[in-house]
Amino acid sequence: LDMAARVVVGLMSGTSADAIDVVIASFTGAPEPGQQLGFRVLHHEAVPFEESTRAAIFALFSPSAPITHVCRMNFVLGQAFGHAINTAIRSAGLTPADIACIGSHGQTVCHLPNDSPPSTLQLGDISVIAAITGIETIGDFRPADIAAGGQGAPLVPFVDYALFRAATNRVVLNIGGIANITILDANGPMEAVRAFDTGPGNMMMDAAISKLTGGQAKCDLDGQLARTGAPHAAVLGRLLAHPYLARAPPKSTGREEFGANFVEELFAEFASLQLTPADWLATLTHFTSQTIADAIRAHAPATHEVYVCGGGQRNPALMAALQTALPGVVIDTLETLGVTPEAKEALAFAVLADCTHRRRPGNVPSATGARYPAILGKIAYAPC
Repeated sequence: LDMAARVVVGLMSGTSADAIDVVIASFTGAPEPGQQLGFRVLHHEAVPFEESTRAAIFALFSPSAPITHVCRMNFVLGQAFGHAINTAIRSAGLTPADIACIGSHGQTVCHLPNDSPPSTLQLGDISVIAAITGIETIGDFRPADIAAGGQGAPLVPFVDYALFRAATNRVVLNIGGIANITILDANGPMEAVRAFDTGPGNMMMDAAISKLTGGQAKCDLDGQLARTGAPHAAVLGRLLAHPYLARAPPKSTGREEFGANFVEELFAEFASLQLTPADWLATLTHFTSQTIADAIRAHAPATHEVYVCGGGQRNPALMAALQTALPGVVIDTLETLGVTPEAKEALAFAVLADCTHRRRPGNVPSATGARYPAILGKIAYAPC
């Protein structure tokens, strides 16, 4: 280990709730004027959730989930996160003494940025993580931005700016459950960064395949079904009329607008069409690619390169649809820039934890709508 470097663990459990991504990274410098944040990913590990835990997470998304279940899962997830971190530290050949701090995003169960007052809730108690690992743990990053008048999302643009800005007009696209973009103007200042959720990523496709297979399949593997179907114009037209898409950035969305309940309503509304599973998947895949492309064309028309991360980059049908929708734009995965796409979001929370640990702000007000740069998160100290 470089003794001058800060070694930080980043942890992410996304809206798909399939695994806990743990990244261990080392940092030098800082993402501040006149400085560059140097980084190296030392280790990345995806620790799958036990099926019972995953089912319990999805039960949290129901409006009727009892408060006792929410309370219990806050600690169940804290334990799962803590054990996943210990596993990753051992796998990397490191010890807790090597780690400066942990950044845990937590499991989002509710995100209501447009309510009055706006609110958000991520579970996975950081005191539990700190107790299990013996390491200072920083979590609950979003409320500080909301308290500053922001949407609490997206937070990753700060990281995209810190790590990936260059001499060309770039977009960093994350296709997780929700899709979001960060627009990086060539050599632009942080104040010029724009970022927002474009709409659904894999969320609607995953909900549809689960419904169509009676829960047997979690995703349309390699886009196999979508590639054999055809998008249905009437359904696509209905989807493209969704009010979220017309909303001006900064904006963020989630399962509340594009989750399984919305897919259920869609299936019921168009039941008389008797669409094949392949046509449903083709329609939803096309919807995701078109909403992403429309957002880039509207807000970053001079884009040269799009770098993709998140689970969606493993779907050839989605990637092909995206390239068709954006002719003349180079579309590649984040691997080209030195980051395994699956590791990106966990790396982001390592960067944000490093900022909080050093009492530095970690949001981009132009992306979230916050009134000022805020130091994000809460800190649970290591046991004495």
